[in-house]
Amino acid sequence: MIALVLLVLLVKAQDKIMKHGQVTDATSQVALSDVLIKINDQIITSGKNGKFVVPIQSFPVAISFEKLGYLRQTLQLTAKTDTFIRIAMQPDIQQLKTAEVTAKPIALTSSHREGIIDYEFTIENILLITEKFGSKKPLLSMVSPAGDTLFSELMLEPIRSFFRNCNEQLYILGKDNAYSFSNTATRFALQHAGTTPTVTGEFNDCIASSTSHLYFEKRIGSKKIKGLYFDYNTNNTAVNYYYTSRQSDVLYAFCNSMDKTNARKMAEEESYQYEKMRNGSYSSSFQMEIDRMFAYKILYKEVQADLIVKNDTVYMFSVADSVMEVYTNNGNYIRSMPFRLPARDFGRYEFLQDYITRDIYACYTLNGRIKIAAINEITGSIKKFYKLDKLFAQNLKINNGALYYLQKSGADGGVRVLYKEFLH
Repeated sequence: MIALVLLVLLVKAQDKIMKHGQVTDATSQVALSDVLIKINDQIITSGKNGKFVVPIQSFPVAISFEKLGYLRQTLQLTAKTDTFIRIAMQPDIQQLKTAEVTAKPIALTSSHREGIIDYEFTIENILLITEKFGSKKPLLSMVSPAGDTLFSELMLEPIRSFFRNCNEQLYILGKDNAYSFSNTATRFALQHAGTTPTVTGEFNDCIASSTSHLYFEKRIGSKKIKGLYFDYNTNNTAVNYYYTSRQSDVLYAFCNSMDKTNARKMAEEESYQYEKMRNGSYSSSFQMEIDRMFAYKILYKEVQADLIVKNDTVYMFSVADSVMEVYTNNGNYIRSMPFRLPARDFGRYEFLQDYITRDIYACYTLNGRIKIAAINEITGSIKKFYKLDKLFAQNLKINNGALYYLQKSGADGGVRVLYKEFLH
């Protein structure tokens, strides 16, 4: 019986064929590494010499090849052969050309006596927390995507914001208490969920989620150091990510991003300070702390590496290395590719994700104007740019292909108005 099982397993193993091949540039004949190769449900990448090995269970089969800056190519294999696969990819000189669109804003709210404190989305509508001048009690409202008020209720205590945790549960946060809620066609049903610190603290470090996992961020070098005379922040040299199953509390290492330049500068600065201390260059410990505070607060930028989940695939955008890395939802590395935004103003940029479609966008400023870049997560390239017509927009969010933001309106006495712009 055991021999029969072994024979069956041997036959099945022999049925799988390992095909070898190489990918090159059709123009220069240079080997292409990190080419995304898809066969059935499997994804692999070519090595540094452009070579790859793909397992084939049966014929016919289609193998696709994709890489930033090249035309997508598909190979059809109809029968078993020993032929070495050679793929010459054609450069796509049009691929990196992008279009820029100036969106036309639509004011969804307009009132001389009401300002928006915060807003969030349900599947079909928009939730608003508004504040009337002269009233200490905010108004909770449900409005349609066109801006029509469906119903509203006066809150009994001050409300400061909405909070959506990694389990997609939406809460209303007051100064002391948090409320979960549901609604009928005509009214809200609020339920006390605990104190605000308790509700928000449980998911404080959770930054993303998939259908089966939660993802957490922990920074190295970002803690505050208490000195003899000053408290100062060390800024960041690395960002580490962890994940846990929704059914477990055990944290597993996922991936990390290290700003090597920051780490090197920090080590050099500490070595320089200790050398000055040994040489007696510091007249007091106070002077040394002045040096260290200047170094940590001025010399080093904060490292940024944003982690975003779409369709159970994890994307990490590393500013330090100018790359986009792609992982399975449990941390298995798939591929990496160059990712770089165009020229922008100095400062941090942020990533936005469409609440409905889960498409990924980068938000940054150029010459004081806010721009939105739609990202192609397959190639890492920018598909299209959008330029906002409004200055000083706040609380930007994207829902079902439309950009929403809050903006103070001079015409309405400086109250915050909710605007909507379609990203076409």
